[in-house]
Amino acid sequence: MFKANKELSGQIIRSTNALHVGDIYAKGVHYYVKPDNEKKEVLAYDLGRLAKLNVVPYESIKVRDHFYSVSKDLKENGSFLLAEDVLGSTNNIQELLSKMRKLTIYQEEMEFDFYRMYFFDFLFLNSDRYPRNFEFWKVQGEWKLVMFDHMCLFDVKYPLAMRFNDDHFQKRATLESYYLDFKEFLSFLSQDVLGEFQNMVDLYSLDVVRNEIKRISSNKENEYMMIYTDHYERVKKLLNRGVKYGR
Repeated sequence: MFKANKELSGQIIRSTNALHVGDIYAKGVHYYVKPDNEKKEVLAYDLGRLAKLNVVPYESIKVRDHFYSVSKDLKENGSFLLAEDVLGSTNNIQELLSKMRKLTIYQEEMEFDFYRMYFFDFLFLNSDRYPRNFEFWKVQGEWKLVMFDHMCLFDVKYPLAMRFNDDHFQKRATLESYYLDFKEFLSFLSQDVLGEFQNMVDLYSLDVVRNEIKRISSNKENEYMMIYTDHYERVKKLLNRGVKYGR
């Protein structure tokens, strides 16, 4: 994690006339800054860390009664490949996995992290995880899959961007289609991955998630928990059925 300093805050102040602040350099460090009054980036970062997911660190800064999410540029500390640049812009899970396995940088742990990323987005209804919102990052000689950009958490208007079977969404792109797609996706997974999904469900209990929301975005607690509570119970039933019957 990093600590924002006065110079960075000053840079943001001088840039807040723009709707999207964008890139800022402060004392030779490259930051990405975006308006985020609901602190979704920080909330997703902290939730992701609970499950030891690889998430770009975010910090929230208040400037002129508005909150901005700030992250550092990962390229400063290692090699960086945007997933869209090496996998294309497809949102189909099977196609993404097929392309990932052919990369010269491919490692099995990378694929495992892909599944965990997908389930994190499914659990927290993050509807905007396209290949432009995750990356491959080489640090200390090892390539990792890293998530960033979580501005669509708890979004029930649209189903998840990444899909297992596009046929489920031909008639209506609704939350019901989302559950149907997830149910089929479960039949594709190994017991190890299903077990990890079960661990994540147990970790992200209603009390744990409520406490995180209350700590970071207290003004959204009721709204987010109303969405999460019903969704969480349904996900548990779908997942338990998949684990019980061996996929």
